[in-house]
Amino acid sequence: AMSVRLRPHASVIAPVLPVPVQVPVLRPQLRADGDQVVVVGSTLLLATRLGWGRWSRCRASRAHRQAAAETFLAPPRNRSLDSHGRFWGSSVSHIGPARGAPGRTVSSRWLAGNGQLRVLCYESDHITAMALHEETLCIGTARGRVRTVDVQSGSVVGEYYLGSHVPGDPVVALHFDGNAVVAGDTAGHIYVWHADLPGSWGYAKAPYKTLVQNTDTLLAHTPLEPCPADPALCGRPLEPWRGVTGLVVLSETLLVSSGSDGVVAFWDNSLNLPMKQVQVTDDKTPICSLCTARGKGESGGSSVFAGLKDGSLFRVSADGQREQLLRPSGTALTSLAAHGTGVVLGRDDGAVEFWEATKEEEMQTLRPPFHRGSVQHLVGSVPHSGDGLFISTGKDGRVGVWSQDGPKWGLRGLQSERLVAAGDKTRLMVSGLMINPSFEGNKVMVNHWHDRQPAGEVAPGCEAVLCMDFDASAEDN
Repeated sequence: AMSVRLRPHASVIAPVLPVPVQVPVLRPQLRADGDQVVVVGSTLLLATRLGWGRWSRCRASRAHRQAAAETFLAPPRNRSLDSHGRFWGSSVSHIGPARGAPGRTVSSRWLAGNGQLRVLCYESDHITAMALHEETLCIGTARGRVRTVDVQSGSVVGEYYLGSHVPGDPVVALHFDGNAVVAGDTAGHIYVWHADLPGSWGYAKAPYKTLVQNTDTLLAHTPLEPCPADPALCGRPLEPWRGVTGLVVLSETLLVSSGSDGVVAFWDNSLNLPMKQVQVTDDKTPICSLCTARGKGESGGSSVFAGLKDGSLFRVSADGQREQLLRPSGTALTSLAAHGTGVVLGRDDGAVEFWEATKEEEMQTLRPPFHRGSVQHLVGSVPHSGDGLFISTGKDGRVGVWSQDGPKWGLRGLQSERLVAAGDKTRLMVSGLMINPSFEGNKVMVNHWHDRQPAGEVAPGCEAVLCMDFDASAEDN
């Protein structure tokens, strides 16, 4: 029988072979070469000892340098992170000015990035979406799982299922306000559940309703045509934006969504069909991002900003009106976030820009550059986080904290298929803390019921949410 070692709160780590491995013993061998006799085994043993000594000295020196680095935040992987035996799987470090003594206020700690790190929760999948409301964090995964977690304890307080035996698609858009959970996936579905929080366990075996664009389909947005695994077969690279690309709630009765079909849809809370569907461009350019519009002439909060794949920016209203604010630039607007009276824009080349919607001004590109890859997520107007801060995440594994003057500080070393973040008055939360990465070389031994022969399979991924607390009382926890 096969036995498997499990690490607490993590996925399968490594198999244990039932049969001991026989290691051959190296014996000296004599080889005649003219008048010389070479002792092969002794020479190899001497070289091995010399190499071992050099490796030990290098390892001790490297460990000493890491221990002396003030910006190195994560402890060694062979040391437990907390009293529950949980471990780091990624080396996370600080970017920015040297961190001095902790400030006396939460705002000063936010501004300097001087907080206490902890692991909030674990998920045996890749986390692709997050939404925060008060003390509850809602997460969506690459396999379509949606659940809510208590921010203080990390305990799961809600599970929201699709009511289907078919695995779900990656959740890439998520809204959670304590009363309802709304999730959009890459296949174009939008599901709505009752949150049933607080005071009881949030459990739903099926969505309360599914939003559809018409009665002939189960989709809210039509995804792009699937591309073969080999990009050369279809003549274009794989599309990173598919299905539902944004969800925004404008009021208690008005939900807005966007999709890769180039449509912005306005939904009434009491209906499954859209009130209004607006095709933003005539050539159906995919929409990559969506956020609330707080710009010039806004009344009643009935419009949104839509960022397109060609780099253009539109304002779209519930009455069907559309206005082009920025012309195509050739670099996709991969993320948007309302910030004050303006909007923060993240582009596919890593640029972060700010546009003041109430003034007739040009786009302001924030310097210095921070991300080295596509900006994947933006969180604007973090509540009470100092002088108007916002958060960005990138494909390069970096998380940045910004003001309108530029980046203030950040974290690097995170790993995720889609890095996402959330923040409130006293906390910064971000995905991408890998515990057990899933790749071709990381395999486990399994026994299938239909095949008694052990076979190697790729180990499932395990990802954690990293939380930085800026509250002074966090040091005592």
